[in-house]
Amino acid sequence: MNLTYKFLDPAAIIDTEDFKVVQAFVHDTGRRNIGWHYIIDLTWIYSRARLWPAGIRVLDAGGGRGPAQFLLAEMGFDIVNIDLMHTQPDYSYTSRYGTKREGLESNVETRYLKHILNFGRYLKLLKQARKAMMESSLMRATTTKAYATRHECWRKANGYAARPVGRIQWLAGNLCQVPEMKTASFDAVVSLSSLEHIPIERLPEALEEMQRLVRPEGCWAVTTSGTERAETWYHDSSLGYCFSEGDLVKLFHAHPDDKASAADILSKYRTSRYLKDNLAFNYRLSGQNGMPWAKWNPVYIPVGITESPLCG
Repeated sequence: MNLTYKFLDPAAIIDTEDFKVVQAFVHDTGRRNIGWHYIIDLTWIYSRARLWPAGIRVLDAGGGRGPAQFLLAEMGFDIVNIDLMHTQPDYSYTSRYGTKREGLESNVETRYLKHILNFGRYLKLLKQARKAMMESSLMRATTTKAYATRHECWRKANGYAARPVGRIQWLAGNLCQVPEMKTASFDAVVSLSSLEHIPIERLPEALEEMQRLVRPEGCWAVTTSGTERAETWYHDSSLGYCFSEGDLVKLFHAHPDDKASAADILSKYRTSRYLKDNLAFNYRLSGQNGMPWAKWNPVYIPVGITESPLCG
């Protein structure tokens, strides 16, 4: 597999047609409360995935409850989301995508899972309130219908209504070792800002496992965090690594597909009015995230990793 990487330029992505489609998905389906750069990552992932054949089987590596799996399912792809999952799916997911949670025997708890579990007292209270609400059968039915309606409207507006909605399966597992899954089980792999949270000494294992799980001619649309610095460094607040260009080559076995300066791209994030103005509210609730206490100060750069040439 010949992989390439590029630092994702927000100025080149915002206001494109792909961006408008993804922006509508995020807004119309109630997913505005996402990572500060996720709409850039999602647009880049979408720009690749819209070229893929409908109905293929896609691995979402470390997808959690993130938006990529739902976007792809609404586009007609079947998703298997392998993550350190710790809760049952919402009834809306079960109803629309047939989502069930299955624990893999090989799953091992990590420090990052504990970080997720401890993220913010407000978020814990919000989950408790949601659970109480969903216990009402009438409210559950109403919420499920509204969920389906919002997503069908997006599908019709963006040309996906003729495709069947994809399935989403949740597997609680550690990407570094998934012996339960057969080699070449997937036609494609996506990952939305997840791999940087794997301990760097174990990252080669995870990447090797991803290579094993995806067929050799499969499609890749993976995003992670990069840096303009000469060396990879660790961002304590979000418990994630910011990979240098040298390590993007060494660890990911990817090569640059353009000559854009990482420092120049980072400066575009720092001056992006759209991203700053649309920063999710939850960043104000904690310093343990990618934008501590919602102070606008991007210190790392989204990176897109894909196969070359692009498959479609």
